[in-house]
Amino acid sequence: MQILDIMDAAISAPRVDLSSTAPKIITININPEKIRDVIGPGGKVIRSIVQRTGAKIDVDDTGRVYVAAVNDDSAQAAVKIINDLVREVKAGETFVGTATRMMNFGVFVEVLPGKEGLLHVSEISNYHVPRLEDAINTGDKVLVTVKEIDDMHRVNLSRKRILDQLDDLAKDPEFAEQAAIEKEREERFSHFPKSDGGPRHDSGPRHDDGGRPPRRDYGPDRGSDNRPARRFERERKK
Repeated sequence: MQILDIMDAAISAPRVDLSSTAPKIITININPEKIRDVIGPGGKVIRSIVQRTGAKIDVDDTGRVYVAAVNDDSAQAAVKIINDLVREVKAGETFVGTATRMMNFGVFVEVLPGKEGLLHVSEISNYHVPRLEDAINTGDKVLVTVKEIDDMHRVNLSRKRILDQLDDLAKDPEFAEQAAIEKEREERFSHFPKSDGGPRHDSGPRHDDGGRPPRRDYGPDRGSDNRPARRFERERKK
């Protein structure tokens, strides 16, 4: 009884959560049609997850995935990668993506493992950036939202649409760091002219004849009506 009393004093009830350093086993279920996305050709993808996280992963034919790891951080990292692999991108979602390919009309951004979307040049900034390379380069992280998924299942992205949400996104741990980067990036562009919808540069007051300034009056000696008279005077002197 004395031993039990000592044990009860140390811990009166089972812990709700295990220590983060305790070995962890997590089971998740995925769509069986997505198993190939987790395994990859020749097991390439699943081996990569194991190498990156240190977790052991088993997948059965029903789509049940077993993740075993020496600690919770390793297990959760593996689970997140797997969930991202089988996840479908939806319109309105926000991602911290990675620029993968630069084109003359925009940049392709990987928002989830193996899933890219197009960030068109018109959706990059509120300012007209002369060169795409002045805004984003391959390998850069960029905060984007999914503008739409078209009829051909192509993902169209926008950075411009999240610029007015940066203060709110800065409060979210998932996006806080990148939101600060995007705010600083947009401030760098502020010396460029505004893109569509920006202020119109006025070239001066309009005139009654449709915007053209009045013709200059050179006086009677240079008027077109006096040209025949001048030619006649020159001929007479000869």
